[in-house]
Amino acid sequence: MKRDFTRFGLAIALFLGSLIALFALYATITNESAHLTTLLAQSSATASAVTRTTSLRNALSKVSAEAMAVNSYFVSSDGVVAFIDSMEASGVGGADVTVNAVSTGGTASSPTLLITLSVAGQFDAVMRTAGVLENAPSDVTVTSLSLSKTDSASKQAAGSGAWLANMNLIVGALPAAATSTASS
Repeated sequence: MKRDFTRFGLAIALFLGSLIALFALYATITNESAHLTTLLAQSSATASAVTRTTSLRNALSKVSAEAMAVNSYFVSSDGVVAFIDSMEASGVGGADVTVNAVSTGGTASSPTLLITLSVAGQFDAVMRTAGVLENAPSDVTVTSLSLSKTDSASKQAAGSGAWLANMNLIVGALPAAATSTASS
């Protein structure tokens, strides 16, 4: 009987040891599961942040491209001379374009260039050149246009009359802060 009692005691000890090991294993699995849940939440938050960052980056590049397109519509302070040269070179059909005066106008947040120019040549060349200047790919507004026929002796001897168009233009310019961001 003592032998049965020993076996019974050994079985109970083995059962209790297994039960303790099972509870320890359960506690470890529960702790690791909680840790895994935390890691998954952090991973999800990081993935969400990466997605937002990517979409913001894409939106910023689209806005930057649009801003550059809009800024190209205006004359930067560094591009005034080149703009005037392009205006003087825009004569169509032999018309001569001469920029007579350039000054600044507008406000600090919305600056403009005030340009006075003259176009000389045959009537059709003068009118086409005036159209080219008015429809230039910039913010150009024609404030006045006067057209007159000049009676040049050499032109009349050649059988064609010379025409002179005097134009006053307002050209949109970039503010100083936008100029520095447009060039970078």
